Amino acid sequence: HTAVSGGAQPQVTHLGVKVGTFHNITETVQQYLAYDVMQMNWGRKAEAWPPTLPSLRTRETNLAVFQLDFPALPFSVDVVFSRSTDAARHRALQAALSGAALSRAVAERVEAFDARFAATFPMPDGESTQALAKYALSNMLGGIGYFHGRSRVSGVAAGAVSSWEPYFEAALFSAVPSRSFFPRGFLWDEGFHQLLVQRWDPTLSRACLASWLDLLNADGWIPREQILGNEALARVPEEFVVQRTTNANPPTLLLALKAMADRSGEGGDEAAASFLRRAFPRLELWYSWYLRTQKGPEPGSFRWRGRDATAASGRELNPKTLTSGLDDYPRASHPSSRERHVDLLCWMRLGAATLASIARRVGLRAEAAKYAKLEKRMGGEERLNALHLHARTGEYRDWGEHVDSLSLQWFHDPETGQRTLLRAGRGGDLRGPKPKLGSVPHYGYVSLFPLMMQLLSPQSDSLGRQIELLQDPGGIWTPFGLASLSKRSSLYDQRNTEHDRPYWRGPIWINMNYLALAALSHYASVDGPHAQAAREAHDALRANVLGNVQREFERTGFIWEQYNEKHGQGQGSHPFTGWSGLVALVASGQY
Repeated sequence: HTAVSGGAQPQVTHLGVKVGTFHNITETVQQYLAYDVMQMNWGRKAEAWPPTLPSLRTRETNLAVFQLDFPALPFSVDVVFSRSTDAARHRALQAALSGAALSRAVAERVEAFDARFAATFPMPDGESTQALAKYALSNMLGGIGYFHGRSRVSGVAAGAVSSWEPYFEAALFSAVPSRSFFPRGFLWDEGFHQLLVQRWDPTLSRACLASWLDLLNADGWIPREQILGNEALARVPEEFVVQRTTNANPPTLLLALKAMADRSGEGGDEAAASFLRRAFPRLELWYSWYLRTQKGPEPGSFRWRGRDATAASGRELNPKTLTSGLDDYPRASHPSSRERHVDLLCWMRLGAATLASIARRVGLRAEAAKYAKLEKRMGGEERLNALHLHARTGEYRDWGEHVDSLSLQWFHDPETGQRTLLRAGRGGDLRGPKPKLGSVPHYGYVSLFPLMMQLLSPQSDSLGRQIELLQDPGGIWTPFGLASLSKRSSLYDQRNTEHDRPYWRGPIWINMNYLALAALSHYASVDGPHAQAAREAHDALRANVLGNVQREFERTGFIWEQYNEKHGQGQGSHPFTGWSGLVALVASGQY
């Protein structure tokens, strides 16, 4: 039922058909509209524009499409859906749910939302920042969806997959990074999403977190990308569809769970405590899977699985580490079992601390002692420094077999006559120089993890050095936020293949800037020789990040996937109100 005001009544045509799946509805409708155009071309119908639906319905129908064509502007239309077949009931519903009555109801809801938002996210920076934060939160909530299907999984860690098996049938209730470009659940993203959602609606957030934990298999593994159902499959390139049961993804759910535990302890939230108590066995199983499968070559070290060693002799300048979430961020040039990844070690340290914190909160004394002991056994800052601190620069670095003098170079294939871009050393040597085992000389987001995970002592000399390093304008500091890779890196702003533009090799990402801001805020609030430096760095970084995202929002109307480190403009997919929506927390100073 339609209620039209401000213009003439529309011409209404319709289509009722049965479709097998709903991911190709657009194509179905386009076929019928194209047939209408052909009818005009064949002279079987008077020429009229736009083309219309045929106003037919097949015997079995599970899709109903209505087309409304208005003869002139302006007009306003409200569409009222009802199951009732009673005419009087129709009229009553239409009066209550359209026109002035609908406008009044919407105004009341907007007023209630504004009041709740102001109470939840107090904004010290004025009205313009509030509009940005409302947009971020509203789109995050609007992107939460329900998905159902079976993932495709394989035990092959890297390289091509010739066969796969279906995962168990599963449902997922989750936020998404971008409704238009990434309309599905990502494990790496969801922990960041829930940091914002739980501030607004803790019950809704617990439902999302519970749904993700329901995806655990008996070993404790969760598929990192949830490609459930035909609609999701139609949107994902074939190479990314199969999920590898040997491979991890950053356990960012820990961030949201730790925040939940901390706040429930402060406010005595029994609903949160009950949830954490029931979730704890699954968290233990999940965390133990990481400890068991992602161990590194040295005690206390860890290594992301999934890097493709064969790619080192092919088209990739630096074989990607998709499992880390940082995709093309530079790691050791030659993947091997001798690698040590500093970011994964930090995630594991966070995991032990989080499980100990949750266990204490819910009264599980033995488990609290177990994970506190595990955290201590991991060695603290001293062991972290022994594994990853580069003594001369004070940077935290990965460790592995590496050579820096490689580049993508064009080669001519005599068999095909085609030019191919391949990785090679100086002079076109496809073998390149022999790699050396040592620290990997790239400074960027990975180097910040000990700071971002708040693993450094407030008294530590290393903490002061990290605050100093991140503010170096020749490194990752920009007027728009922290760049993902230092300008001094040999791979800064470098493509990884002919077709892969730099992704985590320069651009600014809001989730990493949020973690840096949260850490700086923490260190500014505790006693120590670096508190003032942390406070000053926080305030400057917050102004840079928030100011740039605000300017781009006003210029384009969108929040973006990433921001260019050279001029600050948004780039990548948009609207991207997944983890970029964390600007709402940054704006309100809530970490």
